[in-house]
Amino acid sequence: MKKSILLLVLAILLSFCVPNALADPEDYQGQTLPDFTVIKYDGATFTLSESLKTHELVLINFWATWYGPCRQEFPYLEQAWKQYGDRVDVIALSIESQDTPNVLRRFAQENSLTFSLARDDAELFYMMDGSLIPTTLIVDKDRTVLHVEIGSQPSAEAFTSLFDSLLGSNDAVSAAPSATQRIRINNGSNPNVRSQPNANSRKLGTAQSGRTYELLDEQNNWYKIRLENGIEGWISMKMATIVR
Repeated sequence: MKKSILLLVLAILLSFCVPNALADPEDYQGQTLPDFTVIKYDGATFTLSESLKTHELVLINFWATWYGPCRQEFPYLEQAWKQYGDRVDVIALSIESQDTPNVLRRFAQENSLTFSLARDDAELFYMMDGSLIPTTLIVDKDRTVLHVEIGSQPSAEAFTSLFDSLLGSNDAVSAAPSATQRIRINNGSNPNVRSQPNANSRKLGTAQSGRTYELLDEQNNWYKIRLENGIEGWISMKMATIVR
């Protein structure tokens, strides 16, 4: 009997500690997040579409006050937000029903947090079939999910590097060749668009079979292209043909 109880407790603990390799955050990338409104602990409202009118990106963090890894990364997120708050907004949504406004207010004061905290009353995490915390989403002005991270960040630099890479992909200035060229994605192919010219780099989106895209650069066996939503990234040359 004692052994059965111990195994049950262990299974519950492991449900919060599954390594990233067992999750599939890429399922959410490229999808459009529905608009939502939540009430922050100070009584003010946060609406995603309203925030995106004044910010290029919004980081949405799902967490709970009782979970250590969530608490550990918040000082780093606070540092990064203070540097990028004019371009990147942050909303931390607790999935814990007992994280009342008073609990969140006390938590923010004790940890000197100035970014927005609220409870996930919109049930966004539930809608996305989320199961692991902390989970972080970053969306652009079209509410397209550019990045999903399951697990806590180890430093403020991890957040700022991520912001730099995503904000850079939204810049209007391009390093395109003087003579603009385009490539066509081979029929039957839907190649992943990567952050760097290698198959192990972060997935930024997906190029569509049969469509043409602006060719920005070439490196080794990779083409750099721009997707319809403005994201720039790399695909394998095997997946496309230059259109003259």
